[in-house]
Amino acid sequence: MDIDFNTNYSLLACDEIKKICDRFFKRTNLPIDHLNYIHLYPDKSVFYLCTNFFWINHYLKNKYSYIGAFENQPTLTKNRYVLWDSLDTNDIILKDSRDLIQVDHGITIIHHTEEGTGFFNFGQRYADLSNLNIIINSFPILDKFILYFYENTKNLFKVAKSNSLIIEPNVTFTPKKSPSRSFLTQREKDCVDWYLSGKNSGEIALILGISRRTVETHIENIKLKFNCNNLFQLGYHLGKSQIIYKNHP
Repeated sequence: MDIDFNTNYSLLACDEIKKICDRFFKRTNLPIDHLNYIHLYPDKSVFYLCTNFFWINHYLKNKYSYIGAFENQPTLTKNRYVLWDSLDTNDIILKDSRDLIQVDHGITIIHHTEEGTGFFNFGQRYADLSNLNIIINSFPILDKFILYFYENTKNLFKVAKSNSLIIEPNVTFTPKKSPSRSFLTQREKDCVDWYLSGKNSGEIALILGISRRTVETHIENIKLKFNCNNLFQLGYHLGKSQIIYKNHP
């Protein structure tokens, strides 16, 4: 499953999908600010439309299509509604959803079409169970949203279909392992230690006796090694790799 992250339509369409969803949810006052739509065709090709660029980018880069419950568990398509809390709480995708975009509780509505199955994954950042109850008791509104969504994404679907991915059979999925401290140079380790202790690049430069630009270059190199686009992602992956900073005085 080779993906061109510069041209993949699932990524390019995020802003448009967010606008479409925001218009509906603000008008109906539903406590929903995250939608990840999965469309699975009978031939096992799949495409995604999502309101969150960072999430869908992370999902595709980590090849979660190979292990996603809705892409790979045909029995789920027999359901109409699936509460995320009923799925495996240790599932790496759910854990990443909690850790990376703070979307924890949610619900999936499964909708069968003439061209496959659509999975509407509705969630809210920092959601609590009271909001989940509101969503559960709003099924008639969500059914209207599904019709609204399909009507407003007709043209997007045509393009997205041509960007569908084939989930290859018999592929053994191995989650990527984050680099360890040994993957970093000594100076990069020093920068990581101080960065994780809460220092900014200017403060690190003064402490280490180097220029701020040099510190920023080290940080950029570290981001490249951890395949991160920003400091938020870097902090997450450093923590996930159990890279613990020293107790500096």
